[in-house]
Amino acid sequence: MKKNLLLPCFCILTALSMLSLSQRASGQIFAQDDAAGYTNAPGGANYGWLFNTTTNGGFGFNPWVFTKSGSNFQGFFVSTGDAIGSTNNKYWGMYANGPSNNNASVAYRGFSNSLAPNTIFKIKWHTLGIGGTTPSHWGGFSLRNGNANASTTDFDTGTRFDFYYVGNTGPDSFLIQDGSGVTATGLGFGTNPFEIELTLLTADTYRLVIKNATGTTILATFDNMTLGGSSGSTIDSVALYAIQTDGNQVFNNLEISSTSLVPPDIQNVNPPNGSNYVDTATQVSFDVVSSFSTLATNNIKLSLNGVNQTNLTFTGFSTNWQVVRNSALLANLVYNGTVTAADNNGNHATNNFTFNTWTPANQFIEAEDYNFASGGFINNFVNPSPDDHGQYQGPTGVGRFGSNGVDYLEYDLSGTNNAWRTNDLPQVELATDVDHNFFAADSFQEYNLAFVENGEWQNYTRQMSNTTYSVYARMAGLGNSATMLMERHANATATSSNQPRAALGTFICPNTGGAQNWTSVPLTDFFSSNVMVRFTGTNTFRTTCLGADGNYNLNYLIFVPNTNNATLRPYISAGYPFPGAGGVSPDQSISFTLANRQTSVAAGTQLLLNASNVTSGLTFSNNAAGTVVAYQPPALLPAGTNTLRAIFSDGTLSQTNDWIFTVTALPVLPSGDAFPLGSGADSGFAIHIFKATNDAQASLFTSVAKAEQELLGAIIDPNTSQPYPNEAGGPNGGGRFIEPATINYDITGAATGAATFANKAPFPYVPAGAVNNFIAMEALAYVQLSPGVYRFAVRSDDGFKATVGSTVCDTNFVLGVFDGGRGNDNPSTFDFIVQTNGLYPMRLLYFQGEFGGNVEFYSINRANGAATLINDPNDPGAIKAYPALKAILTNIAHNGNTTTFSFNTEACRTHRVEYADSLSGAPWQLLTTVPGTGAVTPVTDTTANGAVRFYRVTTQ
Repeated sequence: MKKNLLLPCFCILTALSMLSLSQRASGQIFAQDDAAGYTNAPGGANYGWLFNTTTNGGFGFNPWVFTKSGSNFQGFFVSTGDAIGSTNNKYWGMYANGPSNNNASVAYRGFSNSLAPNTIFKIKWHTLGIGGTTPSHWGGFSLRNGNANASTTDFDTGTRFDFYYVGNTGPDSFLIQDGSGVTATGLGFGTNPFEIELTLLTADTYRLVIKNATGTTILATFDNMTLGGSSGSTIDSVALYAIQTDGNQVFNNLEISSTSLVPPDIQNVNPPNGSNYVDTATQVSFDVVSSFSTLATNNIKLSLNGVNQTNLTFTGFSTNWQVVRNSALLANLVYNGTVTAADNNGNHATNNFTFNTWTPANQFIEAEDYNFASGGFINNFVNPSPDDHGQYQGPTGVGRFGSNGVDYLEYDLSGTNNAWRTNDLPQVELATDVDHNFFAADSFQEYNLAFVENGEWQNYTRQMSNTTYSVYARMAGLGNSATMLMERHANATATSSNQPRAALGTFICPNTGGAQNWTSVPLTDFFSSNVMVRFTGTNTFRTTCLGADGNYNLNYLIFVPNTNNATLRPYISAGYPFPGAGGVSPDQSISFTLANRQTSVAAGTQLLLNASNVTSGLTFSNNAAGTVVAYQPPALLPAGTNTLRAIFSDGTLSQTNDWIFTVTALPVLPSGDAFPLGSGADSGFAIHIFKATNDAQASLFTSVAKAEQELLGAIIDPNTSQPYPNEAGGPNGGGRFIEPATINYDITGAATGAATFANKAPFPYVPAGAVNNFIAMEALAYVQLSPGVYRFAVRSDDGFKATVGSTVCDTNFVLGVFDGGRGNDNPSTFDFIVQTNGLYPMRLLYFQGEFGGNVEFYSINRANGAATLINDPNDPGAIKAYPALKAILTNIAHNGNTTTFSFNTEACRTHRVEYADSLSGAPWQLLTTVPGTGAVTPVTDTTANGAVRFYRVTTQ
């Protein structure tokens, strides 16, 4: 079942737990629910929960009702990993996307009691994409009178309030629709996710507060707004909707509560969160407003960089205080501020904000001003001015071009996307961020480095003063935790491709919500502490993209003077496993970089792993910029917590750093399940396949369990009350086939979707075609493995289960599974450990519902990511597979017309004992069929009356 999901999850909202009676007993929380107790329905979003199926969780609400419409790709799911996740990180999601333009998903929920005046409705929402060019592309939620038409996707009937975003029409703004029409909030797409709070003031008026996802910062407030719909009508339900959206719509945390539980609002914080280059004369100020309680000034606090501020002035009155800090700020600092307030009902509010007081003329490096002509540079670092920056383009508009592999590394060789240094290879675009070095005052056009791919880098050579700096990168994050590495070269300049260097640290940029939404990211070391540098004279720095392609844009690097005058000694700047790392592989090598600063690392570095001194196994790679220390453990790392201690010195001062990381507990294949090397027969996989008719009932073919039933021929056609026939029965009707090569099938016989391997074969006994529905297949094999850690992968449309065990038919040890419908965009990978050489019985179960269908079974080199099909005959390094064990004939005897012999049977398999009186074209004849038990079985042939007779045993 191909479903164009934008998350690797599938399935729908399901509620299987209720809040405790003690939570129900609160007289001030009238309704509450979140995704923590919900799980995905079995069988996938399309089949686990059909129209009018309801589910209920929390308290104070009626059951959910889920509705869908359109020709493809709509559904609901529960997943993890979003900013609005619950205590166990879960959230509710929905999608409605695909090539057609009419897809919709709507989830309705009624209230046990109508929303009453002086109560507040809360919800969290994160839109991961809208898209589209017409008003038919939108997402959001509505509050409605009644719950009419809940069996359709008509979420607008009875609507009194809507909060939504429309794709690519008009301004970039979330919108409100109520009795006054449509109001733009002024909050752009990049400002979500939100916590949204609507307070019902009267039957027809409300107050709306839009906060950030954690509820700590107010983004917008709308007071005394008029509800839509029929005057005086009640609000009885909420509808969450996705209408042809390009991305998932994610929701969580429904609540209806008394206004007595509403905390105060902290508003109008100045400087605003994220402000750059704030003048030191600026006074920090904010308002604290409580609509439903009073506030005492001694319950309102401000701290800056962890220091409680006592010089505050309060004006206003007990429900609305204006607060001002009466002191100047210090220059060239990053301030982290926290405002806390508590009302007289005991409700608390917190607002965290950050800003800096950097001066616009601080030393900087423009991202687009990378080196040129194999090491050439313009020194616009000391006493910089925009005119220096202009020299990189030149008066005639001809750029000073860089050399690929020397001044930068660029994989995209089109050379058509550089708006600054025309026809140079790195992609540079116009930027809106002109807040530094008087760019705005001088009307100078700014540019940024864009579309940086993993591994691409740029060199920047500058002449530096004898000053201590903190380093920041002005970045726009387009993915989660976009990471850029900064290194210093061992040589002052970089004029050739051989460029020894050492890491200084990394810039880890959050998702800012847009390519021109900028934030200032500090350079941090291995332990996430801010890095200070002091390098005099000429130095060359490199910035390198780590992780996903195109996950950040870079505007500039800024070097902020630091008042710390202590000697800057070597430090651990980067490495892996990093402190707190989880999911570390048991065969992971350990490495870290010691970066030199004013002093350099001396000989004698030590490393302790789990309190054992492993220094004798260390290798060192040294240059003037630093030292890379590496260690390959001779045995697998133990599962669970591991500790490291690094001890190093610059010859004057010794430093010790401790950190921990967690090693994944991987499955270990039982050594007793291994058959001896050389015991495999032939090559490939033993296939058993079943295909039902294309018009079969789709809901009967949507899971691993149903695939097992299909292979048994046990799925009943409700129209005939008979088992569905097997359209892939093959010449003998049983659907048995020996695949001598690889599992690399597509229903079309050609690569479709996101295939890893282009050359496909049709499924056995299934003629290639665009429509081939309802296939179940098992592939049995003895896979040859040696000791080590392996990563296998299955790319499939739809689901699969990979297992191992003592025999190919008794593989109850699950290695990997995807039990539902999906496209083949995201293959499933699974790692495991082998301790003994041998042939390991494996079974791959696969099923396909409707639309596209394909499966690839392959291994992944864990060092370089290279993928290789299992048993690829064209690759000598491929892992070998055998469809059966060799049947060895023993105790052969002949007397008169009778021949007797024995052979080792294979448990759970069927053996055909065949004979021929000649090997020159005579057909093989069936002598007997022997059910395998794993024991040696005798065979007697009483018809062997010729001069010669040949025997063979085949396994099914």
